[in-house]
Amino acid sequence: MTGSPKLKMDFIQSIGVFVKVAETGSFTDAAKVLDMSPSGVSKSLRRLEEKLKVRLVTRTTRSVHLTEEGGMLVEQFRQILSDIDQVEVLLADRLARPNGRLRIQVPVAWAAASSFP
Repeated sequence: MTGSPKLKMDFIQSIGVFVKVAETGSFTDAAKVLDMSPSGVSKSLRRLEEKLKVRLVTRTTRSVHLTEEGGMLVEQFRQILSDIDQVEVLLADRLARPNGRLRIQVPVAWAAASSFP
């Protein structure tokens, strides 16, 4: 996928929106969970469908159902989001661990009285 990092982040966010719509079966419920407006959820999903050039859900006034393509993609998208979460955890753990050389400066008399190698 080419393009700017912002467009890539928008794409990943749209994937998350789609997965949440699939899990809840509702734009309104997904919007509540994601702290978005229902129209924001709808727009995000529409952009994803346009990007992929495929219809992911069928919409009616009362329900949302996955299309065949949506059903095929939802599990792959869940895995992608899980992989991204794992990378974030890995990096957070790595950054939280101290590394490198530790230098301690102490007076000569204290160092001589202590057992430093």
